[in-house]
Amino acid sequence: MPSKCHQSGNALMIVMVLISLGVLLLVGMQKQLETWTEQGKDEQHYWKAFNQGLSSLEWGISQRWQDSGDVWQCRTLSVDRLRVCLHLSSSGNQGVLRGEGQFEVNTPPLRLYQRVAAQTIDGAVLLQAMSQGWLDFCPEPEAHYCVVY
Repeated sequence: MPSKCHQSGNALMIVMVLISLGVLLLVGMQKQLETWTEQGKDEQHYWKAFNQGLSSLEWGISQRWQDSGDVWQCRTLSVDRLRVCLHLSSSGNQGVLRGEGQFEVNTPPLRLYQRVAAQTIDGAVLLQAMSQGWLDFCPEPEAHYCVVY
């Protein structure tokens, strides 16, 4: 028959094991919570940049542009940090509008594209969004057409 001293040692050992398991579970849950928080922040930054890109496209459609030929022309609305660029086709009656949304400083922007119909009236190019013309990639077949400085 085990002595009382030996039995109390077993009880102490069980308590220590339970405390250790509890601490391990809490540490694991803390790491999981930190991961979820970071993912939530990343998603929040993405949606902010996405909405800023959409706002840039809408603002760009409302602008009066110049017929600049086969080069990108860009505009910035610094108050709202909107940046939009237009590339007209060689025919001048269609183009691609690019809106940018900024994630953070020193990171490349999120770029959204909208195919547009262009109409020149009194020397100014007016734009209208084409139906189903929204894209999240540059639609130009050659990569050098997508480069904007």
